[in-house]
Amino acid sequence: NKMEFVTSNVDRILGVNYKAFVTNKLELFSHLNGQAEEMEKAIRYNAVHTKLEQEILYKNPTTRKENWMKLSLYPIEHEKVINRYILSIRDLTKEKENEKILSSALYAAQNASLAKSDFLSRMSHEIRTPMNAISGMTTIALANLDNPPKVKDCLIKTSNSTKHLLMLINDILDMSKIESGKLVVINENFNLPFLINNVSSIVMNQASARKQEFHIFMGNVNHETLNGDALRLNQILLNVLSNAVKYSPEGGRIKLSIDELGECKPGVVKLRFTVADNGLGMSQVFLDKLFTPFEQENRDKGSRPGSTGIGMAITKNLVSLMDGTIVVTSVENQGSTFIIELPFGIVEAIDTTPISPQDFKAIKTLVIDGDKDSCNHLVVVLDNLGVSATFVDSSEQAIEMIVEQHEKGSPYDIAFVDWKMPNISGVELTQIVRKMTGSNILIILISSFDSIEVEQRAQFAGANAFLPKPIYKSAVFNTLALVARSKKTGWTRGHDKIEFSDIRLSDRSTPEVDIESIDFSGKRFLIAEDNFINIEIIEEILTSKNAIVNTVENGRDAVDVFKESPLNYFDAILLDIQMPVMDGYTAARTIRALVREDAKNIPIIAMTADAFKEDIKMTHEAGMNVHIAKPLDVELVYSVIHQQLNPKKLG
Repeated sequence: NKMEFVTSNVDRILGVNYKAFVTNKLELFSHLNGQAEEMEKAIRYNAVHTKLEQEILYKNPTTRKENWMKLSLYPIEHEKVINRYILSIRDLTKEKENEKILSSALYAAQNASLAKSDFLSRMSHEIRTPMNAISGMTTIALANLDNPPKVKDCLIKTSNSTKHLLMLINDILDMSKIESGKLVVINENFNLPFLINNVSSIVMNQASARKQEFHIFMGNVNHETLNGDALRLNQILLNVLSNAVKYSPEGGRIKLSIDELGECKPGVVKLRFTVADNGLGMSQVFLDKLFTPFEQENRDKGSRPGSTGIGMAITKNLVSLMDGTIVVTSVENQGSTFIIELPFGIVEAIDTTPISPQDFKAIKTLVIDGDKDSCNHLVVVLDNLGVSATFVDSSEQAIEMIVEQHEKGSPYDIAFVDWKMPNISGVELTQIVRKMTGSNILIILISSFDSIEVEQRAQFAGANAFLPKPIYKSAVFNTLALVARSKKTGWTRGHDKIEFSDIRLSDRSTPEVDIESIDFSGKRFLIAEDNFINIEIIEEILTSKNAIVNTVENGRDAVDVFKESPLNYFDAILLDIQMPVMDGYTAARTIRALVREDAKNIPIIAMTADAFKEDIKMTHEAGMNVHIAKPLDVELVYSVIHQQLNPKKLG
């Protein structure tokens, strides 16, 4: 009934003086608050008959730190009598922490495994659906070769299914790139209005197909030329907007707002992109795992097939890669709002316009728009440019005001007219004004729909220009500057001074090309491609436009054929990238290095399944002019080649 031995480290580990243990065998238990009651009784009454173990949370009385400890009490028998025992105390804190980490990791792994299993099951369905359509429509077309309308219908459905399948595959590949850390952000100068116009045209088609309203509102955006990853911004906006369309009902409303928040550091401006819809919304449970890969809201709540469940995970990763943030709020059956904030470098525009905002104050401006949000946006833009405009939301009132000012001899200089006005449309208003007042007012028709047909209708109605929404500050400035210059130089008003072609907002870096009118008669193309089906496809695409085609199966043969051809014999070269003997990159570099004049200038077009931005960059570094991704979009092939063959004509 005495303590024979105590290890010397009890002071450091337990915070209890060594002598206290020697003096009182129950000293330890006074610090345990009854956590080891059975063991304490066994020692107190010398009743240690069997091994006892217990884990306890021990609070060091000196350091006040809590650690997990394991107490092990071992009886020692001598001549069939238990007359001693050993109490061993071991620190379990690290083990407990590791157990917790492993437990969390196991839970996460199990959840990820279940999510991926569900994803693979869903993807099996999603991929097989368009594959079934492609296979089935091909079979039907082959069985109806004598029925051209039926064959055409099958081919259209096959094409749509192919595009859908490509979308699914692209999502998977993007996620793979992100998870492997191979996705990089590439910063370059880009034009924000041009990018938003491209996004708008895609989303507008999706929304129109579901009879939905889609509107874009530009806030006070002062910098329209920026430096950043335009491709990834495009992808982020399309992912979020496409989801908004997909999960909103027919007749729903989707809105994209763009605001400049000011400089977050010298030379860097932050933009906020807000996407709001009145669709299905999301439960709080799903909202918490929205950005987790392979997750989708329960389909029973109305989700639509045709997605991978990784689009939002991709979006979140892209936003993070670009040093931005994304926040989501949502209410079931009421809609969702995504707020994305991203930094971009400021590219200072070179101002060659000898016009000051003071010149704009004399411009008498009338805005006619039935949409309150659009009207407010234009108010902000004009106000920032120093223009005090008059605003009306009625075509009838606008006509009265225009005619009244015309008869007084102080007509409006400019009228911004919304295309979709109630009662009297913008086109009808323009025609009425032209009949009643002639051409002494500059009429700018504005619309959410941007197409050549809409633009032509605006011009035919007598408008001076057509500006698709959202209306950018630069476009309004250019319009005002044109009027201000004309007033300075003695503007006599009328179409003789300002023509429809003088003002354009579209700012398309790629001019519209009429595919039907393209003819490659007399043009010779050298094609390097090692896949026989791909050769057949590109030959058919080009020869259908009367081109002369020469095909080879690898990069080395392409170099040799070009080297042996007469000067300026070929008009363009189309190269696959992954080829035997010599790849497309090496072939392009070799051709560019040849000592002949046409080797420097001949258009070289990459035609490849390597479709990531790094791949596009590598094609340019190899000396190629442009990159076309497989599977080939026929209209894009025609448009790109046409542009490469006619650089001066297209500017």
